[in-house]
Amino acid sequence: MNRIRVGMNLLWLLPGVAGGAERYATRLLRALAEEARDDVDVTILCNRRFPAAHGELTARYPTAVAPIDGDSRALRIAMESTWLAREVLRRDLQLVHHLNDVVPWFRTRPSALTIHDLRSMAGGQVLNRSHAAYLRARVPSSARAAAVVMTPSDHVRQQVLDRFRLDPARVLVVSAPVFPGNDHANSSGPPPVAGRYFVYPAVTHRHKNHAVLLEAFAGVAGDDPDVRLVLTAVPGNGETEVETSIRRLGLGDRVRRLGRISDGELDRLLAGAVGLVYPSRYEGYGLPLAEAMAVGCPVIASSATALPEVVGDAGLLVDPDDVAGWTEAMLRLLDDGTLRARLIAAGRERTRGLTPNETARRLVAAYRLAIDEA
Repeated sequence: MNRIRVGMNLLWLLPGVAGGAERYATRLLRALAEEARDDVDVTILCNRRFPAAHGELTARYPTAVAPIDGDSRALRIAMESTWLAREVLRRDLQLVHHLNDVVPWFRTRPSALTIHDLRSMAGGQVLNRSHAAYLRARVPSSARAAAVVMTPSDHVRQQVLDRFRLDPARVLVVSAPVFPGNDHANSSGPPPVAGRYFVYPAVTHRHKNHAVLLEAFAGVAGDDPDVRLVLTAVPGNGETEVETSIRRLGLGDRVRRLGRISDGELDRLLAGAVGLVYPSRYEGYGLPLAEAMAVGCPVIASSATALPEVVGDAGLLVDPDDVAGWTEAMLRLLDDGTLRARLIAAGRERTRGLTPNETARRLVAAYRLAIDEA
């Protein structure tokens, strides 16, 4: 069977800023490189920032770099309908995979589309007003225009089907893989934080719900004089509130802020933690939960949106706004070694099927379907 010539549209991907969408895209590319080289020829189509941040991927794949840095959404959108459209023709690609919820206005080849979530339809403080308005206007038409739509979870797939009335046969779940042993560079060695601690690896956006977690952790800190909370990732739209809560609750010496860290450092951080805490109010998947379970880190997660689908019975689920419930769950992990051991074993078992091979298999099937549908 002939290889499919696919372009990966990453003009939107600002390294260190795109969050979970960046992790999803880079893991899909790695899975294809390791498991589907006989089925797919991939060309990366990216902005000027991408190669420096992900040189291991651009070394594996042919790469076309657009003359933009990606900061301006308007310029990026224009380039997708001009530079990208021409580059796709010039390189004779059969299909373009757009990995960030929308397809360009002008297209020269069929589209496969990943819709990460429907945050723009959720209201509240999930997205800023202009970004939400743009996605509300563009996601429905993009979903209808794409030959195939992919979602990271069945939760998002059902939302897409319910809202956009698409043919279920062309809406497929393709989750990001967990690599064996989370074998990132620098993943061996001691954790970057000593002692007992919980980890929350999330940008401080308001929907990530750091405020409730900090209130809950204040109760844990009052009960246990040594445990700490470690926060990673870059500041988001709720950063001011997070800093204010830390000061108000007197947690300055109990909350460690690491900022953005490498995948290897995160693996080591998770492996040494008492547990991962993830109180987010809105998620389309929750890759950090899967990666935590894979390295033997117990998980306490929000019972909202897609997170229960990821965790199943391999973690503790708590209502995102139940401060007392979060405090109790953290204290249970600190005090109950039997519970921790059970969750560690269940988490490893649950993530066993999230392999690069399975992700690559699903991607290749989606690409072949897209070409047949176009």
